[in-house]
Amino acid sequence: MKDYERQTQKIYNKMKCIWPQDNSWYDFTHSQILKFIYKYKSLFNSDDKVLNAGSGGTVYNIRGNMYHVDLATNLIKHLPNAYTSSIEKMPFLDGFFNSVICVGSVINYCNAMTAISEISRVMSKDSYLIIEYERSFTGELFFKSGYGKNIVKQVYDYNGQHNHNLWLYSDNYINQILKENGLQIIDSKLFHLLSSLKNRFINDEIKAGYASKYDKYLPKWFAYRIAHNRILLCYKSF
Repeated sequence: MKDYERQTQKIYNKMKCIWPQDNSWYDFTHSQILKFIYKYKSLFNSDDKVLNAGSGGTVYNIRGNMYHVDLATNLIKHLPNAYTSSIEKMPFLDGFFNSVICVGSVINYCNAMTAISEISRVMSKDSYLIIEYERSFTGELFFKSGYGKNIVKQVYDYNGQHNHNLWLYSDNYINQILKENGLQIIDSKLFHLLSSLKNRFINDEIKAGYASKYDKYLPKWFAYRIAHNRILLCYKSF
């Protein structure tokens, strides 16, 4: 196990729930992820094998037989089809899954190139991936040296835990990795716009999170420059 995987495992095994309670930032994040997944509920069939990569114990109201993969055993041990594993190297055959969900900034804790390549490996032909990540084109880094870089390391406090090391990625970097692994982007959505810019100045996610309700009023060209999160639907044709 790599050092950053060991650190992630240690932090998340101490948590009872990955979504902090009464936190405007993460309430909005969770709501946007759920809204996007449920927009495409029809893509999931009852006999599908669905990979929940970096599950954190989250269960979605979708059809299919869900497999939970996470480094944190404590978060998934109560669930069927639970595997303690890094998503960078999973114990499944090539093409095993009909669809994959990888959300909650999971790839920001990983080597994105390795993780997406491994996800693609276990996806079958004509399968779908819903993936979400935190961007380097974020308002939090506006006019800072890391803004827009392919990879930039950030340290956050999260859910009562300190020193979360995350790698933020540029859209072009993620787009290229997806393309190289045969994954075509079908749909995308940006969120945490004004909230990320506000957090740049006040450094308080809870207070900044309330600004997310104004996201819908911002033009797309501006959203691209400050959105903290991006969620995608991708299709694998081969």
